[in-house]
Amino acid sequence: MFRNRFDSIVKEGKSLSKNEYATAIFYVIHIAEHQYETWSDENGNITNEVIIEQIRSLCESIETIIHLSNGSETESIERAKILLSKI
Repeated sequence: MFRNRFDSIVKEGKSLSKNEYATAIFYVIHIAEHQYETWSDENGNITNEVIIEQIRSLCESIETIIHLSNGSETESIERAKILLSKI
């Protein structure tokens, strides 16, 4: 499942002339959003602390490499902030 999505994101990144950092950031955000959607209950709450920490860690890792990306820093940071605000 994730392999196909990863391949799709890489292909899209290449077609938009994004570097590997921009592509990786987009993929990591996608994974974090997927975790949220999978583990949240009908009210949007996640009770599993391990999943909450994984999402936080993924979002924090984005901040450490965002300066290397040739993608939209604003968009990536905003998506990560929105996700973090939900947990």
